[in-house]
Amino acid sequence: MPWRLETVGRLSVTTKASNNLLLAAMLFCGLIVGCGSGAAEGPPRADVRGVVTLDGQPLPKGVILFVPLEGTPGPKTSIAIADGKFSADDSTGPVVGKHRIEIKSTDDGGYARDDESAIDRLKESRTRRIDVVRVPAAFNANSRLTETVREEGTNEFEFPLTTSRRRRR
Repeated sequence: MPWRLETVGRLSVTTKASNNLLLAAMLFCGLIVGCGSGAAEGPPRADVRGVVTLDGQPLPKGVILFVPLEGTPGPKTSIAIADGKFSADDSTGPVVGKHRIEIKSTDDGGYARDDESAIDRLKESRTRRIDVVRVPAAFNANSRLTETVREEGTNEFEFPLTTSRRRRR
């Protein structure tokens, strides 16, 4: 009687055979879930690092996006910029290949546009202007910057951006 279940009062007692079957099922599920190739799926990624300046000064806060171009399979990659520097290792970096580069500032001048109490404080202090770092659209939404990320070697990039008011002809 390997499948016998007895109820004694409120206590259910199963036979040893059903306990063994339950244990075998749990081990099998553990093997299925726990065994994998260990290799990351998808196209290979690479580590990258670099510097972003705007009018000769490090970009205080921002994001750099590596957007794969045609022939480069994989997702776009966003990397935070802090004090002009960015870096990502090969587990979170961009996929190997050619990319369009978008650079965006995340500097809000210390005041979120949807923070009503901050707006009220600005009005009370009669502050007319908040200094916000803005990266020109030519380097983000309309970017023509491109870089090739290599699987081997150093992927170190410099992006010296300029605003239109300081652009030289």
